[in-house]
Amino acid sequence: MEYLHKKAEKILARYKNKWLALENVTSAGIGRTSKGSPCIIISLAQEDNAIREMMPPEIDGIPLEVKVSGEIDAF
Repeated sequence: MEYLHKKAEKILARYKNKWLALENVTSAGIGRTSKGSPCIIISLAQEDNAIREMMPPEIDGIPLEVKVSGEIDAF
C-alpha cells in the first residue's frame, strides 16, 4: 500500500499545478477510495461536466475521483 501512496504522490506532484489552473478546481490531493486504496481527489467549487469528462478514471493505475466540495476559503 505504501508503494501506491508514493506513486500517488508522484502523480499529484506532476499534475497538481495543471489541475489547479482550471477554473472551478478548488483543490487536488491524495485520499482513499471506498476500498481504502490511495487515490487522487480533485475538488470542484460546483458541478462541472466538462472537467469531469477531461479527467481520466485513473493515471498509472491510481484512481482519480472528482468531487464537488464547494468554495474553499483560506484564512
